[in-house]
Amino acid sequence: MNHLLRIFCNDEHVGVLEIDTAHNDATLLYDERWQQNGFALSPHLPLHAHSDARSIQKFLANLLPEGEGLEFVSRFFHISKANQFGLIEAVGAESAGALTFTNQEQIPTSFREISKEELTQRIAERKTKNITLWDDKPRLSVAGVQEKLPLVMADGRYGIGEGAIASTHILKFEKNVGEHLVLNEHFCMRLASLCGIKTAKTSIEVFGKEKVLVVERFDRVVTHKDGSLVVEKKHIIDGCQMLDLDVIMKYEKPYGGANKIANGASFTKLFEALELCKTKALAKLEVLRWAFFNLLCNNYDAHAKNISFFVSQNGIEVAPFYDLLNIAMYPQMHAEFAFAYGDEFVPEHIKGFSMVAFCQSIEIHPRLFKQELHAMIKTMQKQLGVVREELFLLTDTEEREFLDKLSQNIEQNLLKMQPIAEEFTALYGEYKELL
Repeated sequence: MNHLLRIFCNDEHVGVLEIDTAHNDATLLYDERWQQNGFALSPHLPLHAHSDARSIQKFLANLLPEGEGLEFVSRFFHISKANQFGLIEAVGAESAGALTFTNQEQIPTSFREISKEELTQRIAERKTKNITLWDDKPRLSVAGVQEKLPLVMADGRYGIGEGAIASTHILKFEKNVGEHLVLNEHFCMRLASLCGIKTAKTSIEVFGKEKVLVVERFDRVVTHKDGSLVVEKKHIIDGCQMLDLDVIMKYEKPYGGANKIANGASFTKLFEALELCKTKALAKLEVLRWAFFNLLCNNYDAHAKNISFFVSQNGIEVAPFYDLLNIAMYPQMHAEFAFAYGDEFVPEHIKGFSMVAFCQSIEIHPRLFKQELHAMIKTMQKQLGVVREELFLLTDTEEREFLDKLSQNIEQNLLKMQPIAEEFTALYGEYKELL
């Protein structure tokens, strides 16, 4: 028995998923009009050719939440976590990017306003009442593990929207008292922005006694039509979808740090995939700077779902970066990078030859590699104090102590990497002689 699930991009009909419920696979059938005027949803879901059923499943799995979010949705709807088709139908009214998955012929538009008082209360209660559940309906449409809430924030109002009024921002919350995740991420995002890296815009808002990270969605454009709010959605895919990988392969070593099998996403695979971008040289430069920033600010958790790409009729482009933070501030976290630099995952093991091997593996000219690494170190050293001073006045004593430790941690790492950047040309020559 087959079941049809319609796909829309904003209000345009993209096509249907014809789901074979007996065998738990699906066929993607693009609408003829979309084939004439639209674009392939990913490089692995071709517009004018058959899409592999496994690629369809992987594409959908990467749109779903992970961890506790997936557990909650599965329990709420009584749908197995392994049933991507059922889950995407349940929560696909507003996925990341521009796609809507529905069994209806049209997308209804709705907006449920939320007062700041109600939002503040729900944030305070989130340990006992799921923050994504509003009016007995889960509003969990954003992939990833961290607890977050998609929200409409426009014209001085808060709300939950669907259809033409999609969420414009994402709220991210503290996990444990004293960790200062919100401050950490805002600091690193601001630092990256001052270093010339395209990032999502972030700010910190206070709700009651709690500080919340507010992230402006780069896959949304807010407009007004006939006096009414309209939110245009932009189609994006993440790194796993770009590489045609299942969500479980977002780390290079998908089976854990002690396991030597490294067949997941990697810098090598990512840079190879950048050949598909509209402007290859620019895309590689942007991703190289992202890789350097993650290394220098100790962002160990920069995996394939923490990078996204705009996809449109104009081609594929690197989207602004997000989820940047210093993981070294949390000793309880595993101290290994998501992707190897050369052949090294452990920060302390990354030396000069590791960076040379990294340069070779992603096929970047050594002169450009050295220039960009050196420039990133110098710029971060210059901007560290700027960001610290910006945030210092907004924080209390405990948070200021955290900011000091965070700044010192990054500064020490920059000092460690500086000689490697300065000696890179000589190291590259030695490495080539050893081959």
